[in-house]
Amino acid sequence: MKPDGNLGLKWNDLDWIKRTIKVERQLVRGEGVKLAQPKTSNAKRMVMLGDRTIEVLRLHYGRQNEERRKAGENWSEYGLIFTSTNGTPIHFRNLLRDFKSLLKRTGLPEMTIAGDNVDAVLVDYPRRWDIAFIRRFMLTFGSLSSVFDLLTFGVLLWAMQANQILFHTGWFVESVLSAVVVVFALRTRLPFHQSKPSRPMLAISCAVAVIALALPYSLLAELLGFKVLPPLYFVAIFGIILAYFTSAEMVKRWFFHRFA
Repeated sequence: MKPDGNLGLKWNDLDWIKRTIKVERQLVRGEGVKLAQPKTSNAKRMVMLGDRTIEVLRLHYGRQNEERRKAGENWSEYGLIFTSTNGTPIHFRNLLRDFKSLLKRTGLPEMTIAGDNVDAVLVDYPRRWDIAFIRRFMLTFGSLSSVFDLLTFGVLLWAMQANQILFHTGWFVESVLSAVVVVFALRTRLPFHQSKPSRPMLAISCAVAVIALALPYSLLAELLGFKVLPPLYFVAIFGIILAYFTSAEMVKRWFFHRFA
């Protein structure tokens, strides 16, 4: 579900016995925040919930009742599942603000690539933005990425005969890991081993990779629709990532020789 759909859910949309929840409204931004019908009929639907999700919602229900008791007359009753500390709807922008605040308290930059090391060859004299060069770069490496996306689809669906849950898990793990790995090839025009990334970028990239690998084994797996992957899946995924990284290095060498 989209964030605005999640934030529009009410407790009376939830059927504890059937373990389902109805999506019937969304949060609309404007002058303030209000609830409205989804823009399309397809957005209205019934969602099945797993045991772990029901358990988490029961705990959240108890915590919300405690917040309601503490707020007293200051509580505004909307019947929403996800509310502020006084019962009002949550603006998605406020969630991003709180997340950014959390990142700041942990000392992690929001985008570590912005503070990455820059190769000396790129700062030896002033350079102008070349829109045509950027467009060629996007088309070239975007196409390369699409090729390996299709390859991943083919391996998971046809070679591995993956069911929906295994495909969902395998695609998530491969897409996150490949994005983490290939950025070390594309962040520099030099061979990757000749350009040293910044420590924050390296640390965050490793952390993201570890989290992606750990999620299918965690308590959040059922909530996210993940399942532990068989060992053969990891062999295929790591093989695809290695091929993608190697191809990116080779295409990069050709690209900068041709267009730089």
